[in-house]
Amino acid sequence: MSLISVKEEKCVSCGLCGETCPMGLISFDDSRYPQEREGAEGTCVSCGHCVSVCPNGALALAKYDESEFKAVNESLVLKTEHVEQLIKSRRSIRKFKQTKIEKRDFEKLFDIARYAPTGGNSQLVNWIAVNSRDLVKKIGDAAVEHFKNLIVEKHPVTQRYPFEKMIAYYEEGHDFMFRGAPALIITCAPAEYGLGAVDSTIALSYLDLAAASLNIGCCWAGFFMIAASGSEQIRKMLNIPDHFVFTGCLMAGYSDEKYMTIPPRNRAKVTWMD
Repeated sequence: MSLISVKEEKCVSCGLCGETCPMGLISFDDSRYPQEREGAEGTCVSCGHCVSVCPNGALALAKYDESEFKAVNESLVLKTEHVEQLIKSRRSIRKFKQTKIEKRDFEKLFDIARYAPTGGNSQLVNWIAVNSRDLVKKIGDAAVEHFKNLIVEKHPVTQRYPFEKMIAYYEEGHDFMFRGAPALIITCAPAEYGLGAVDSTIALSYLDLAAASLNIGCCWAGFFMIAASGSEQIRKMLNIPDHFVFTGCLMAGYSDEKYMTIPPRNRAKVTWMD
């Protein structure tokens, strides 16, 4: 089966589809119209660049229905200052309303984050949405128990963090693990896929920024990530498949705090090599 099809009446032989293909699978060698190179079907990563770059809608990919390609809304002009404010004003939220995140809001975030880039367009990031404060608390308790085991084992990580004090603080009712968040957003990926952690971090970052539009605050759950990476009990609680690895976590909830200024940060350390 042919990988691509061309509407010859629309094609102007501009060559953009061939130039943009990251795998170099499209040529114009024997025709004024684009053709797939030999072996292209087994090499194509289905990124859709060739279809999306065509200004005349002349190209189609056999794998996708044409209706799956949505037109870019050019009336939504993205200005640098908008992006700058979104990124610079993003804060780690640690004070949440005790309201469950609406499922439609969760679904909207996942729908946005699935467009984050992945290695070879693999799209192997899997999501776990924990939307119960009671379950979040149980997961936090399991993480604390894991830290207790690490202390007994004299694990090297216990030299970096004051886990004994943190555990005592937690048992006094102070949730350092999840800050009282009503929800968790967790990622995992196949163990044999070498870029799962990178792809997940990118996807979680996309989701983190998009969450602001729904007044959902997020914070990277660093201490939990240490525990989840080594706790079989937590893996079972999250139903992570045996051939998958835990790759990241955000605590989340509707924000119960508002920041009025953007705090300073160190200047970017850049080595210029013009």
